Amino acid sequence: MTLTRQARVLLRRLGAPKGLEYAAAAAMLYHALFITAVVWVKTASNAVFLAGSDPQNLPFLYMGSALVVAGASIALARPLAKYSALVVARRILPVISILVALAAFATTLEVPGSLGLFYLVGESFTTVVSILFWATVSEVFDVRAGKLLIGFIGGMGMAGSIVGGALVQKFSGVFEPIFQAYAAALLLLVAWPLLRTMGRHREYSGTVVPKQVAEKARVSAGLHYASAERYPKLLGALVAMLSVLSAVVDYLFRSHYAQASAEEMNRIFGAYNAHAGVIALIFQIFLTRMLLSRIGLFPFLLLIPAATGIAGLWAMMGTGQDMPIYTLKVVQSIGSFSVTAAGVSLLYNPIPVSVRGSLRALVDGSIKKTGAATAGVLLLILGATLPGLIHPVLVVLLVFVLLILIGILRQDYAEALDRKITGRTRKVDQGRGLWLDDASTRAMLERRLSDPNPETVQEALALLSTTEHDLTERLESLLNHPSEHVRIAAIDWASGRGGDEVWALLVRLVAHEDARRPRAAAARALSQIDAHRAAALLHTLIHQEHVDPALRCAGIEALFASEDHRVRGEKIVLGSWDYIQNHNPAHRREFARLLGRLPEGDWSLHLSHLFHDVEPSVVKLAIESAGQVCSDRLIEPLVSTMGRRGHRKEARRALANYGNRITEQAKSWLNDPRLSLQIRQEIPRLLRMIGSHEAANALLKSNPDDDPFLQHRVAMALSRLVHQNPKVSEHLDQKWIHSAIERQIDRLFRCREDGLLLAPDPRFALLHRAVFSRYGQVLDICLRLFSLQGDRELLNDVSRVLIEGSRSIRGDALELLDVSLKHHPLKSALFRELENVDETILPGQAEGIAKRLASGRDRTLAAVAGRCLGLSGLPRPAPDPSILPEDLMSDHLIDRILLFEKAEIFAGLNLDERAAIASLAKIERHHSGQAIYRQGDPSTTLYVLIKGGIDFHRDGSFVGRMESGTSQICFGDIGFLDRKPRPYSATACKSTEFTEIFAVNRQDFMDLVADRIELLDGLFSVLVGQLRTELETVESTRLNLAAVPDDV
Repeated sequence: MTLTRQARVLLRRLGAPKGLEYAAAAAMLYHALFITAVVWVKTASNAVFLAGSDPQNLPFLYMGSALVVAGASIALARPLAKYSALVVARRILPVISILVALAAFATTLEVPGSLGLFYLVGESFTTVVSILFWATVSEVFDVRAGKLLIGFIGGMGMAGSIVGGALVQKFSGVFEPIFQAYAAALLLLVAWPLLRTMGRHREYSGTVVPKQVAEKARVSAGLHYASAERYPKLLGALVAMLSVLSAVVDYLFRSHYAQASAEEMNRIFGAYNAHAGVIALIFQIFLTRMLLSRIGLFPFLLLIPAATGIAGLWAMMGTGQDMPIYTLKVVQSIGSFSVTAAGVSLLYNPIPVSVRGSLRALVDGSIKKTGAATAGVLLLILGATLPGLIHPVLVVLLVFVLLILIGILRQDYAEALDRKITGRTRKVDQGRGLWLDDASTRAMLERRLSDPNPETVQEALALLSTTEHDLTERLESLLNHPSEHVRIAAIDWASGRGGDEVWALLVRLVAHEDARRPRAAAARALSQIDAHRAAALLHTLIHQEHVDPALRCAGIEALFASEDHRVRGEKIVLGSWDYIQNHNPAHRREFARLLGRLPEGDWSLHLSHLFHDVEPSVVKLAIESAGQVCSDRLIEPLVSTMGRRGHRKEARRALANYGNRITEQAKSWLNDPRLSLQIRQEIPRLLRMIGSHEAANALLKSNPDDDPFLQHRVAMALSRLVHQNPKVSEHLDQKWIHSAIERQIDRLFRCREDGLLLAPDPRFALLHRAVFSRYGQVLDICLRLFSLQGDRELLNDVSRVLIEGSRSIRGDALELLDVSLKHHPLKSALFRELENVDETILPGQAEGIAKRLASGRDRTLAAVAGRCLGLSGLPRPAPDPSILPEDLMSDHLIDRILLFEKAEIFAGLNLDERAAIASLAKIERHHSGQAIYRQGDPSTTLYVLIKGGIDFHRDGSFVGRMESGTSQICFGDIGFLDRKPRPYSATACKSTEFTEIFAVNRQDFMDLVADRIELLDGLFSVLVGQLRTELETVESTRLNLAAVPDDV
């Protein structure tokens, strides 16, 4: 089978994936030949049987046909549980053609019972070959390609129906109907070689689908899946209902024409097949693809049942007339052989591949024919009891039930597809929390206060603190608990209760407690219970020279809490600064805590000075106190502090405490290109922490044409904010959301176009990868914007699969996205871009693209493009002036990114994430034989090999060597993540003069992760992949050992 270039281009435009043009052409031609054969066999078997038998026997024949097909499908399910449908079809099709010919030959010889046998063979062969064909189509093409091609594949089938029906009409008076069966058997043999072509890919050898789908044939796996999941049950019910409807319409049609001769019936059957074929052909070629794209799969499935219902209503009003019944049968035939059958075939996609073949055989075979048998039983019962109900009104009732069933199936289809992609189970209601109003529950918690485990005591105390339960009788024992944390928790409970007994216990604690924190906590509790008495009690302690700083600060708090002593407290605080700033860190820490507990005043400005303290713990406490005071004069210093990696988290949290007071300012910071990107990229998380609808709109309306990485952080923050507080979405500007989505879709096109133009030129390989990494980031932004009006979790899963998944699962993700977006006005624009990813653009413009990107506003792509141009000896344009000097990425950093790209542990990260980690790395040079770390050392650093080699030893024995230039250049990574001691010693290889490595400190890395939590997604995906590979290797080894005979 040979196709010209023009034919391949045409097939690509019709929806055939690149490399599968021959498979698509073979599928279309095969379906045309198969449907032609079906028309010839079924018209012949129907005409011969009805001419020689009473039509009242039809219900029995339906039941017999159901039993035969059920048996055939059960027999077919076993090989499909092990082998692909393509392999099974290639083996079984010649056998089926021989059986058709033998059944026709027996009828020709008028063997007793041959009429019923011929009818049963015709029904069985149609079902078996149809199951195998559509299963093969779903194996070869993913669901998205299938939806694009299905109209043309079905259209070719209907072309076969037209040709077959026309030939039957033309030669009905020339040849006996039985000769059509011989011709059909020959046609199946002609179609047989096309199956081989369907399984081939044009660009590489071998079949598109694996020969085997499982090691053993286990039909029970499919049955277990069907029993455990709701979706296959609903799918089986739909197939059965369609079969019942088909059988009822068929019975009404055949009964209406039962008095005609065999030749006349053959002509009528051929005519309705021809008419159904013409209509279906036009529908499939010109409407199917458009309807599936615009209205989706489930509205498409509703079309034929709805049309059947309308035809049924016409038949009800025109009882006894030929045209209504004839129209009803034509509409039903269009669905049975083409439109509905093709649509139902797409419903199998959410079922796992390992059980799909066998389950499909059972559903399309046994379940479908069970529907026919049910129709037969129903018709027999109605014929014996209520013959008046065997009427088109029955068709209308069945259509009504069918429409309800399709509506129910829609939601389950999306959930099943989501589970296939993500492994998530159906959502269940969360259990309700602990009911603390129950006396027995409170008694149980009080008993746990005597538990020897301090954590258990703390948990019980925290829960009881939320109730009015009185713990005064237990307070003394809790205040004497060995755990300092329990004592502080008990003091916190006591501070809100009061009473003479509680006061006495706390005073005793202040006087005699050795631990400084519980003592200070008791002093603060006293000031909360009675500020005046506490101030009088603690005033003398403030001036004692050797008093603990925490207790001194608690005394100052008490002075501020008392109106009579506040002025004294203010003087002490203002006069303490010169003393405190030159004292030890412990005093500065307590002073920083104190300023956060005091009301706003001039003393609050001391916090901004503590932001620059040399001791990190002092800085952290000062920032936290600033978040408690929320002084306007501290906003600017806090914003500056967000630019320091070690304190970003605390600074964000402190600013978030200001709430909507700083929302407009935060929006202006986000859009201010004069601010460093290091600060601006923290603003989205700050607005998410504020969490108001004003903050959400600030995120939505910020940064429309700025740094793409910053845009991604804005989109992530907005998506998470809406997920945490769904009511916020009600206040978002929908027009602005749509405008933002349109901008991102346009950026998707430009990224894809740039990437394809760069692909042919090896000089820009790094830039090509960087552009497509940016494409994935822009796609994630786009889907996060869609998720503002949809299911965030689902769309995030889809985004991950579209960016990282294989072609087959990518098709599943696109289908799930299609169902999820439903009637979103921008869905078609998004899918035009996503389904054009294989479109070819002529090469030759890579250099121009690189120069444009090097002078663009995307600082990462600009740096990568500039580096590629420099390495290629080409002139390098100046960077965009809007990029601040401190935000520019150096060539050294780009070289590091290139090296880190080769490290397996960082393979799941995007370009910006690798750049962030590479910026942490420090170069180390080790001479030959010099130790890098020794066995048992703490794992505080991750290393990436630049040049030379590393030798590993364990207990003094050599265990392996790592050399630069290989795929394994990262070491120390496991200990880096699990913090266990080094299992090996690592030394610079003795065969090289020196070894260069990059070293990434663990604390620096964890600070970065705290700032960019999304880094963990990429790292976990790689680590899980490595673990899965190791487990599969161990399992394979175990199975191989188990297979060794005992006597070996």
